[in-house]
Amino acid sequence: MIRELITFEVEGQVFGLDIMAIREIRAWTPTTRLPRVPHYVAGVVNLRGTVLPVVDLAARLGWRATEPTPRHAIIVTQLGSQIGGWIVPTRVISPSARRTFHARSAAAAPGWSGFLASPR
Repeated sequence: MIRELITFEVEGQVFGLDIMAIREIRAWTPTTRLPRVPHYVAGVVNLRGTVLPVVDLAARLGWRATEPTPRHAIIVTQLGSQIGGWIVPTRVISPSARRTFHARSAAAAPGWSGFLASPR
């Protein structure tokens, strides 16, 4: 089955998200930090009256935290019943060309089955 992806790069690693999981791509909006949340949760934003948690993918993967600028975007995804936002750099958001991506094992990373990564 061929899947269309939006690809972006974080810390030199290319990731792809199935376009069917993406609700929208928003321009960067500063987040409101919350107390007692994991370090990789950048905060929340107001999405037309809905509180949207925003995750720093780099920090979530154990890399250096992203310092968002207006050159970043928030990709709003819906994976199952969960809606969330992901901080990504805008200069690399693109429809995937004919590249091979490998699905991450859902057993190895529960809740991450909607993400694909290219081999290094």
